[in-house]
Amino acid sequence: MKNVNRKSTSPVKYPRSRRNHPIMHLSSTKPGVAHPLAFIPILREDSLVGQIDAVVEMMETKELLMNDVTARFTAWCVPTLAQERFFGSREELDRSYMGENSLDGSGVTPYVENTVVGAGGAGNLPLYKAAGLHAKPGDVVNLAYCESYNLVYNHRATQASKKLGHRTKWDGSLAPAFWHHRQFPHMVADFDQAMIEGQVALNIINPIVDIKGLYQTADVGTGGNVTPYAASSGPDIARDKVRPLFGPITGYGPGPAGTVYAEMQDAGLSMSLAGLEEARKLQAFAKLRQQFEGHDDDYIIDMLMQGLSVPDQHLKQPFQVAEQVVKFSQGKRYATDSGNLDDSATSGFARASMRLRVPRINTGGVVVVLMEIVPVQLWERQADWFFHSRPENGRAAHDFWPDAERDTLDRQKVDVVYNRDIDVSHSDPTGYFAFEPMNAKYNRAPPMIGGKFYRPAADTLTDDARKRLWAVEGVDPTLTDSFFIVKLPLQVKPFLDEVNDQFEVAARGNCVIDGNTQFGGLLIEQTGNYEKVAEQAPTDQITQAEKDANL
Repeated sequence: MKNVNRKSTSPVKYPRSRRNHPIMHLSSTKPGVAHPLAFIPILREDSLVGQIDAVVEMMETKELLMNDVTARFTAWCVPTLAQERFFGSREELDRSYMGENSLDGSGVTPYVENTVVGAGGAGNLPLYKAAGLHAKPGDVVNLAYCESYNLVYNHRATQASKKLGHRTKWDGSLAPAFWHHRQFPHMVADFDQAMIEGQVALNIINPIVDIKGLYQTADVGTGGNVTPYAASSGPDIARDKVRPLFGPITGYGPGPAGTVYAEMQDAGLSMSLAGLEEARKLQAFAKLRQQFEGHDDDYIIDMLMQGLSVPDQHLKQPFQVAEQVVKFSQGKRYATDSGNLDDSATSGFARASMRLRVPRINTGGVVVVLMEIVPVQLWERQADWFFHSRPENGRAAHDFWPDAERDTLDRQKVDVVYNRDIDVSHSDPTGYFAFEPMNAKYNRAPPMIGGKFYRPAADTLTDDARKRLWAVEGVDPTLTDSFFIVKLPLQVKPFLDEVNDQFEVAARGNCVIDGNTQFGGLLIEQTGNYEKVAEQAPTDQITQAEKDANL
């Protein structure tokens, strides 16, 4: 008897097809936000290849800006499995897709989650308005675009810092842009000291260590004669005769007067070579573990550290598929009417071209294309390490400079960054700002902005000269969420119009999606051709009765 496999897991194969997803996006935006340039839905088993070309115009400023303004374009694929209601479970997603009850028996989880558009229509939500999505009040719409947008932000926030909170899937506001830290990308608010130094276990040969130097007094009223406790005995608190441990007692034994100490010589300590090797291995594995810190669940990290693959884990979170950063070019024009020849206005533009490639995704999802416009941060009041070299705590000024021998022997190659290092006008100059690798400050230099552009403090009034600089650093900077993301709204003082959107974008492109979508044939307008031809076809047919009669 032939053995037939009736549990095959290979799906039925259908002819693969290609469909186009044209992109045409015209919109305006403000700086400092993650502007949605495109949302591209992909179905299950789809893959995508495409290109987007974008031109961004910067509205008029008073003068040519001396610090760069950049537009960062990124594209992210958000698999459907990453959406919250599936809990990262592939089985939960498949059951939802087929209309089966959830694993917990609570009913069918909707594969498409919907929301009702409120008063004002879709244009009342900043996200939908910026993206150019339309729906009238009361319409029921798919929440996937909004949730995917927020999942991308949450993923990036987790990668940037533990200090950044997450957005809910319902949040229809525009998310803040992320800063491009070109001067301080290496600074962190905290560091793993144990991973840098290592910890070696010490073995105590005798676990019982004698404590010496403890005293008790005689009974109250007997003259207060002082007698020592035995070295191995403890105080009898119940008799209420014990002086405070650090009170005015007389020392006893070889130690200084009034000292409580442990005799370690008899106990003995040992350190093994195996302990040193273990410390080195722990350091190495701690560094390996860093690459998994972005996962929310510790058990996933533990499995990856054990060398176990986690199926579909890459589909439980957004992943980046493209990125491009471009600078704005600027042009200045003067007025031509008499009496205003000194008046001028400056406009700018940037152009980007980005290729998109998304592999075949079994779960389907949404491709989110973002644009973030921010000025390059100046940090113009940084402390110049050479200019601020000075004697301190009895050490000569040059003793604080790099010393090859001392720095090589330093076990903890980490430096403290003080607030005054970032802004000399900081109200708390000796407070901690961050930590950085040892001697990192000797690899950077602050921008030198002087003359009529000199600004001694962050809160100085902006005059016409300072409108050449788009300075966005706040008063008393700290390594909080504002260090990683833009605190909205971003000041726009250099622009002639500070109210309306300062940037306009036009994006065009096309994506080719390869998938299982089956298309019908080409339709032709009804003209009666079939009936006209059918009239000419012979209708006389030989019947079976005629055949039988002639046989």
